[in-house]
Amino acid sequence: HSSIVPPWPITYPGRQPDHYVNASVQPPNRPADIHVVTLRLAPPIVRYDFWNPACWREQTAKRKQHTMQLEQLRNSLSNSEKFIVILGGDFNVPQGDQSTTQLRDFASDTFDVAGRGWGNTVLNTIPVLRFDQIWASGHFRPIETWAVRTEHSDHRMVVSDLVLPARWAERGRASSP
Repeated sequence: HSSIVPPWPITYPGRQPDHYVNASVQPPNRPADIHVVTLRLAPPIVRYDFWNPACWREQTAKRKQHTMQLEQLRNSLSNSEKFIVILGGDFNVPQGDQSTTQLRDFASDTFDVAGRGWGNTVLNTIPVLRFDQIWASGHFRPIETWAVRTEHSDHRMVVSDLVLPARWAERGRASSP
């Protein structure tokens, strides 16, 4: 599981679904809160019987589930007065998956913008897919994003250096989706 541990005051907006935690962080001397979200979407389907129509039906149902989970998150964020967000975690889908399309309305995959190195996170020993991702709204400027091998997980960890400009209230203002 993931944690949100900021150096500033944090609030949680009540009961949340099992697949994400959305917290509101209040940085000092800033006009708005930053939403920090950690997520873990439903586990992927691992099947190798691609000739079987049941395999494709199950994969289609899983993509619909992931899309619905991200839509639920997107809707909870769009209720915010100022839509400033960092979103990261285990998407359980590869980079560029169709289920993440709706995130592009308000955020960017930081590896797409400032990725360095291989970037894949699954599996830790032989990373072939990038299930773990960090997305940020246009208020942030990604400087560099990379994957780091870990000792206690089957996934590599994603690290992203983001800059929040001093005049961030005027720059990159994202509209509510």
